[in-house]
Amino acid sequence: MALIPAGTAAAAVLRHPSAYAIVASVGLLISNPGDMAKAAGEWRDPKGSGGVDIDTLKQQLVELKEKAKKEGKWEGDAATLFTGNVDDFVAQLDNVKRFREGTADTLDQTAALYHGTFQFATLVIGALSTAAVTSLVLMAYPPLRAGLILAIDRFLNALDAALKAVLRKKLMAVGAVGVVLMLVNGLQQDQARLFYGMKAMPEQKADFTQVSLQYDKNTGLTTKPDTSALQVQQPKGGGIMSSILGI
Repeated sequence: MALIPAGTAAAAVLRHPSAYAIVASVGLLISNPGDMAKAAGEWRDPKGSGGVDIDTLKQQLVELKEKAKKEGKWEGDAATLFTGNVDDFVAQLDNVKRFREGTADTLDQTAALYHGTFQFATLVIGALSTAAVTSLVLMAYPPLRAGLILAIDRFLNALDAALKAVLRKKLMAVGAVGVVLMLVNGLQQDQARLFYGMKAMPEQKADFTQVSLQYDKNTGLTTKPDTSALQVQQPKGGGIMSSILGI
């Protein structure tokens, strides 16, 4: 970038500590607003960068739920659980989309900040170069040079202080954007874990005892054998031995 070489050349002419500090600060201040704006677009519309279209995913989930209900005639606890999980996940997708749009707005504002700081950096390097040229021109006029050196010293110190204040604000803004991105990424990871943690079937085991069925791990569901013929009627009193003994 042309600003940094121009600033470095001006600082070499001025030979002032603040001049070198100004060039270093400008190097930190300059960022690419175009890349930031592109990132904002990708957050707002993930399918443009090869990601998943959230609205399309929501529509597919809802259609799957309706298809399973109507065409498959799916009923019972498992169907109820599946429907509830789909509704919950669709609601979470709405939250994800809202957070992504908010993040994109934040990145757009950051891109505008980058553009503004670039314009400011251009003015700073221009002022630094002007001071360097003025210093070279007035080298031929020793009576004026002493006063000029004092004026340039004050100017560079003031410019350095102003530049550092702008740089601090930029770093704070970038740090805030980093926190936002971290939180939104964490939210999306939570949604992914929620999706994979959803259960397709209720955990409670089905009770087949009331329908004369039993479950065998080898044969599956089978009819329970009728054991009523094997049961011996117990007479009132002392039981079988009491009847035999006539008690």
